[in-house]
Amino acid sequence: MIAKTRDADALVVVYSPITRAVLSALEGVKTVVRTGVGYDVIDVPAATELGVIVVNIPDLWIREVANHALGLLLAWNRKIIASIARSTGAPGRGRDGARTGRSTARPSACRLGNIGSAFARRVAAFETK
Repeated sequence: MIAKTRDADALVVVYSPITRAVLSALEGVKTVVRTGVGYDVIDVPAATELGVIVVNIPDLWIREVANHALGLLLAWNRKIIASIARSTGAPGRGRDGARTGRSTARPSACRLGNIGSAFARRVAAFETK
């Protein structure tokens, strides 16, 4: 990563670790932007010490993740995934050998935050409860 970003003024990262070594090697970097929740991949104390501003955009992907979740719900509801698995592999397995079947997770065990709220707004159009 250092070789590819050596002349960067700013970095936008999702999961690439931005360590003290990375920050020290990129002498021109002024800002590191983390798209996602938290600063877990950035050495914030090192950035602060080196005068690099760290920015977090925790809600950037809410819409995209909610849209994807809606797509998965519709695929599950219409049994599209199971249908594909049956038509492309052995019973109970997809072509790649992966098991198909029901999830063991109960909806009541899930905690929904910002993404869950965005998902709920989308799925309401389908008159769900």
